[in-house]
Amino acid sequence: MWIVIKFKKQDYNLLKAEIKKKLKSNFDYYLPKMSYEKVVNNKVRYISKYITDDYLFANIKDSSKNDILIKLRYLRGVKYILDHFKCSQIDIENFIKRCKSHEDENGNLKISFFDALDKNKIKFLNGPFVNQIMNIIVNKKKFMRTTLNNFNLTVKKKNNFFLMVN
Repeated sequence: MWIVIKFKKQDYNLLKAEIKKKLKSNFDYYLPKMSYEKVVNNKVRYISKYITDDYLFANIKDSSKNDILIKLRYLRGVKYILDHFKCSQIDIENFIKRCKSHEDENGNLKISFFDALDKNKIKFLNGPFVNQIMNIIVNKKKFMRTTLNNFNLTVKKKNNFFLMVN
């Protein structure tokens, strides 16, 4: 059974160690992340970011016992455990399967994860147009054509990270 844990970012490694110590082999976790380039002071920095921010997906194999959940709630680094995770199991599993199907060999999400056909604007996360919101004119598999104030631009999806917005 999958649960969602909100954790303190600074205590993430401590939390993992404590969970492994308490639950041993009954526990598996997933935390989707992406990695992208960002230019800061004319230097290229590689930034790794968790897309769920400070939420961790935890799979507990022996979830019939409530004492496991009680132990998890009071571990160092846990802010709280989201309620109603039992009725959201299908959605959580589908999200994790989608994330895992779009991972590269390093475990980072690829650009294809963020593809969505029903959105008509994008916001760039890297490159010279960082934080700019552009209208999508044409959306193809490998590239898209966008416009910003009568400035047309063709963007390759391979090396650029962006968010689809409405």
